[in-house]
Amino acid sequence: LFSVMKEKFPEALDKDLLKVVGNLIYYRYVNPTIVAPERFDMVDKKVDQNLNNDQRRNLGSVAKILQFAASKKGFGEESEHLMVLNPFIVECHEKFKTFFLRCCSVPEPEVQFNIDQYTEAVLIAKPSIYISLSELCDTHQLLLDHTDSVAPLTNDPLHPILDSLGPPSLCSLLGAADNNSNSSLASLGKTEVCLTLSPATASTSRMTGSNSSDTDKLWLKTKHLLL
Repeated sequence: LFSVMKEKFPEALDKDLLKVVGNLIYYRYVNPTIVAPERFDMVDKKVDQNLNNDQRRNLGSVAKILQFAASKKGFGEESEHLMVLNPFIVECHEKFKTFFLRCCSVPEPEVQFNIDQYTEAVLIAKPSIYISLSELCDTHQLLLDHTDSVAPLTNDPLHPILDSLGPPSLCSLLGAADNNSNSSLASLGKTEVCLTLSPATASTSRMTGSNSSDTDKLWLKTKHLLL
């Protein structure tokens, strides 16, 4: 995000661009875990034991201080008794700036996770992900909208896969009629499914009905020997 804004707004100062990055990071990731920690498994609470009002109020105060520190906004005359915290807020803002800069300077996923174009070929256990049906449709639509950027080559295997899938439809995933109410679809769309990721070539082989079980066993045994 920082690099894109730097390219689009070359005249903007880095500190102004960092405010945008900081706003995204703080409000999307930091603030929610402070004001509602039980929703993100940050506290060990029983089902019938929620945070009381005092605890909620204290967490809200902490979130407000951090919010002011992230945006370098101090207390004014309307909160005169809290103006003593302004020097502390300025000090914390400098730490936030360092943190936001580090968030902008991250290694590429290939370096961070030590993967390359051959990693998938040597995996013995196929990876799996948990994703909701709504997120699945949203991801499908994003791939359709940005196909030229994601798969610029005409021979990319993503193109035939998207062509065979057609437009994303939550109703088709649920096996429901298109006239279902939006409220029920939104509720059902939160259903999570577990997907086992397979290479496109393996999926194509299953679709064509080719019998390659012996080859698959030999391939798996070879991987075991190599690893």
